[in-house]
Amino acid sequence: MLGSSNYMFGIYDGRTAKNDTPPKALPGSNQVTALFRDWFIRNKLPWDYTDFSGRSDYAAFLAEGIVAGGLFSGADD
Repeated sequence: MLGSSNYMFGIYDGRTAKNDTPPKALPGSNQVTALFRDWFIRNKLPWDYTDFSGRSDYAAFLAEGIVAGGLFSGADD
């Protein structure tokens, strides 16, 4: 959530995809995680992993075996 008082520079962690995620989505999701992680490290920016919690639209993509990943900017709690 942009502008959240609980902001963070988060990277969705492909390793936390639900157990029933089709296997074909996992390697690509982990590659997206690594791509963002490496970029933040290279640019000496703070970041942390965030779990795929199911609170966003990526859940439907993963459920269909479609690679998902990206950034998380914070939440309301």
